Amino acid sequence: MTFNDWILGGTTAAEVANYMYDLKHWLTLAILLVVTVAAVCVLSSRIQSKAMAWVMRGLVFGVLAFEVARRTIMIIGLTDYTWETVGRLLLPVELFSIAAILLVVAFFLRRKQLMNFTVIFGLAVTVLYFLYPASGTEKNFFNTEVFYFPQIYSLVVPVCIFIFSVLAIKSNKIQFEIKKIYWPLGYLALAIGYGVALNLAIFPAEGANYMYIMADQTGWFTEVWVYRTLIVVAMVLLIATVYTVPAIRWSYSRFKNRLMPVVYKDRAMKRTGMNNFTEKEATFKRSGGLPDYELTKEEVQFRKDRDKINNKKK
Repeated sequence: MTFNDWILGGTTAAEVANYMYDLKHWLTLAILLVVTVAAVCVLSSRIQSKAMAWVMRGLVFGVLAFEVARRTIMIIGLTDYTWETVGRLLLPVELFSIAAILLVVAFFLRRKQLMNFTVIFGLAVTVLYFLYPASGTEKNFFNTEVFYFPQIYSLVVPVCIFIFSVLAIKSNKIQFEIKKIYWPLGYLALAIGYGVALNLAIFPAEGANYMYIMADQTGWFTEVWVYRTLIVVAMVLLIATVYTVPAIRWSYSRFKNRLMPVVYKDRAMKRTGMNNFTEKEATFKRSGGLPDYELTKEEVQFRKDRDKINNKKK
């Protein structure tokens, strides 16, 4: 095998049934979970917050490097330079490749709502890819015996997207506010429109199924409209769930801080060492671990005043 063969990935893909959930597939899933959990545990403390930020930047630049390298190499290796052949390489057409481009754009533009959608979309497509590798590239990491560059690309990029998304949620850098849920729904509509345009206008061809929205990829449904509807409903429910959970958590915190019985308050104060605090101070003390956007204006001001007093004492 020459270096040119390794770069271009000249190999034949195996049938789905021959590599789904074999030893390599299970080992990859196990290692991914271990690495993700380890990264969250090591980088979750406040002391490591700067380290987490640098790790997340490194993941984004890793995705960018692999995306640029893959497209450059594939374009150089072309023998027929037409709009269709070059366009297929320049434009993202695989699901996790679209998620990679969205991640890079959202990171450099610093658009919070776009990043929110990117994290949700990235988690969805990477989980789908690792559970069902056939949803990725034609020659992916799982369906070949030799690890060519395209196969390494098909592993590294989804791993980086998945770990970045988990760390972004864990670090509270992503704020899912229920009143702004229309933003990710709008981005979802744009993503679906992009997929339709790929199949019908940009690269129209018989049997084209970019983003897996034109034909039933699973083979479970007799009517393709049922398959398409379920995909859209699943994404909408995922977005709604992600945005609803913080709202429920916020409401529960409000209820617990304002309406919980006196006995529970006394027990909580003894357990957290707040015996010497007044009733109002104890309430604010219990909300100390919440981010500012989950507090009222009065509580935020109390936190700022308390921090000023503590800094003066130091």
